Parts: sequence; C-alpha cells; structure tokens
Amino acid sequence: MKPTKNLIFLTLSFVFFQSFAIAQDQVVASAREAIRSGNAEKLATHLNEPVELNVRNQKKNYNKVQAEIILKKFFDENPARSFEYDHNTTSRGGLKFMIGTYTCTNGKYRVHMLIKEENGMYKIDMLDIVKE
Repeated sequence: MKPTKNLIFLTLSFVFFQSFAIAQDQVVASAREAIRSGNAEKLATHLNEPVELNVRNQKKNYNKVQAEIILKKFFDENPARSFEYDHNTTSRGGLKFMIGTYTCTNGKYRVHMLIKEENGMYKIDMLDIVKE
C-alpha cells in the first residue's frame, strides 16, 4: 500500500510542477508576441504591480497603467520589426530571466525581463529596454 501512496504523491507533484511550468511558459510566449507586435496593452496584462521598468535609462517602479503608457509611447516611437529571445534561464527559486533583442525602425534594443510567481500567478516583475 505504501508504494501506491508514493506513486500517487509523485504523480500529483509532477502534475503540480508541470502546471506551473506551463503557466510560466504561457507568460513568456505571450510577452514575446506582445513585444514583437508592439502591443503595450497586451504586455501590461502580464506586468506585476508595481513593476520595475527601465526604458531609455529611466528606471522606476510603476503601476500597470503608468507602465502601459510608457511602453505604448516607446512602441509608437520605435515601431517593431522583430523581437526574439536570445537567452533564458530559470533559477532554483523559480524565477525566470529572459534576454532578447527588439529590432525596430530606429535600431536595436536589448530587453531584459524577470518573471516571478506571486500568489499562484506568473508576472513580469522587471523589464529593461536599453538601446544597444
């Protein structure tokens, strides 16, 4: 009977951790599409509150509404051509760190993004957009 309990525990643990990984990957994919299309509104749905935002070396914590306005202005002034993740890693604590390249009509920007779990939801906790 004990091996059955262990198997059930392992199975439930696997399903639990897989659901977190899937949720995290959905945020990563959705954020990529939002940045790729220059959609500040869609990107803002994944932002933590507050979010640490650094756009053009103006680093500050913002609420979602403020961050969306800043991101919309950035995307309007720098229309997207492409965005791809160049590197990603996950810490032992479950933090996901992404580095990408945003290519626009005005050049290229390096994008750093930190995604963390809070209250069962994955949110972008930090977003840096810096000209290369």
